[in-house]
Amino acid sequence: PLVQSAAGRTLVIWTRQVRGVPVPNDGTRVVLNGVGALVGLAIEESPLAAPPARIARGDAALRAAAALLPSGASVSGSPELAWVLPTEGASELLGQRTPRRLAWCVGGALRDGAEFELQLDAGSLLLLGWDGAP
Repeated sequence: PLVQSAAGRTLVIWTRQVRGVPVPNDGTRVVLNGVGALVGLAIEESPLAAPPARIARGDAALRAAAALLPSGASVSGSPELAWVLPTEGASELLGQRTPRRLAWCVGGALRDGAEFELQLDAGSLLLLGWDGAP
């Protein structure tokens, strides 16, 4: 777990994982006061879509991501699996009950140095969403 101190309290945070893959912003948070007494407990658990029958390889995810990038942009690091909210094509904010989907997350940088992350469906490698500005 991650342990943090804030305002005289200790927070202990466990990130939820499903099949060994993290679910961002999900998990269990425990708040203890200065003498160690329990102050609060929160459990966040988003719904998940069924994982794909076959998960594409990480190197295929890198190639698919590179094909989506504008000229001068590049991918960096290794792709990582995560459960994400699909945002591609969403006309408005998705509700809390929208199932998260298993995705390859691929990071990189645009020509001007701005960082981004593409989220590709772990099975089909179709674009689910992005963080940043590709």
